[in-house]
Amino acid sequence: MDTNSVEIFYIIDEFCKETEKTMKGHIPVNGMPQKKRKRAFTVYDSEIITIMILFHQSHFRDLKFFYNHYIKVHCRKDYGSLKTN
Repeated sequence: MDTNSVEIFYIIDEFCKETEKTMKGHIPVNGMPQKKRKRAFTVYDSEIITIMILFHQSHFRDLKFFYNHYIKVHCRKDYGSLKTN
């Protein structure tokens, strides 16, 4: 791929940070408290969005195959939260 994934990630990460600041403190629409997860997320929103953009820019047809054979192999150094299994 000719697009630098680190540059894409940086732009998306900055967007996600600004969006999170804006959304912080807003009450849910229905007024009900939000459920809390028991375990923390291991992948950041900005990483997920970046992977989706890279997938759509690639010639892969299957997201799972793209993730397992391209992202996990070639982009491991760029995404510190990727699991080995």
